[in-house]
Amino acid sequence: MAHGDHTITPTFSSTDGNVEISLEQLGETAASQGQGISTSAIIADGCKTGTGVWQKAVRDCLQGEVTYIGTSAIIGWHENGVFCSAFYGALFRNRGRGMTPTEQARDAAERAIQAYTLLTDKSCPFKVTTLKPSQRARTLLG
Repeated sequence: MAHGDHTITPTFSSTDGNVEISLEQLGETAASQGQGISTSAIIADGCKTGTGVWQKAVRDCLQGEVTYIGTSAIIGWHENGVFCSAFYGALFRNRGRGMTPTEQARDAAERAIQAYTLLTDKSCPFKVTTLKPSQRARTLLG
């Protein structure tokens, strides 16, 4: 479990305080290695990771288009467990024939949001969007 903070730069820090990773550091490491994050989905389950500052920082680390699933509120293990169970269940059950991997992940996220609301009778704290690499990422990683 991590906590998101963006007072200086978007950073994940572990609950025990032993690990701290800023997306700025991740972007710099990706650029130095010449390859960024290449996946169909990113689930950022820290505190308020659905905000623009987090999305902008992630875009600087991307190799290609990705479905970004971030939280709009502080969440705990229960909220994360309910959402992720529904997300991975939908992702692996419905392979989305004719869809790109990013579209499959978006479809699974939207299904998980509906399932979360149905199961908990609460608004889902996870929000889904599609992110494309920033100009910086395209220049450094392209």
